[in-house]
Parts: sequence; C-alpha cells; structure tokens
Amino acid sequence: PEFVNFALKTFPFKAFEKFASDIGLVLVTNDDGKVYPMSYEAKSVTSLLQSKALKLGVNIKTDTKIKSIKPLFENYDNVVVACGSEAAPHLG
Repeated sequence: PEFVNFALKTFPFKAFEKFASDIGLVLVTNDDGKVYPMSYEAKSVTSLLQSKALKLGVNIKTDTKIKSIKPLFENYDNVVVACGSEAAPHLG
C-alpha cells in the first residue's frame, strides 16, 4: 500500500493519460470506471512502451537468463529487471 500511495502521488492519473496520449495509446473508460487500451489488449500497451523506450535509447534484452549484474561500462544510470509470464496464455 505504501508504494501504491507513493506511485499515485508521484504519477497521478492525469499525468498517465497525457503520457499514454503522447505515445499513441488510446484509452477507453468503462462504465465501472476502469480504464483499458482501446484495443483491450495488453500487447498494444507493451508494444507502445517498448517503442518509446527504444526511441529513448533503452537497451532491451528479452528471454535472457541473469546470473549477475555488473557494470561493464559506466554508460548507464539504471537497470530494470522485469519478469513474469502472460496473464492469460490461453488467450494468446
């Protein structure tokens, strides 16, 4: 809960809406107030985020086993490790 409160204060929904618009992500709001990409597909979100990251010069590695993280060169500020799986593999 502490992180959620921090995240929402740091990056409120209006800021997210602007960011989504800036990267070309069209959002729709359902009657229940939940917001989804117009495509209703998570892949459209990840695709646009990946495209934006690549335009910013982010080096993205996928399907990579990580044994350790050591600075080979001092040319980066951060490393993000994200792992997981498809939420609904039966949907493709």
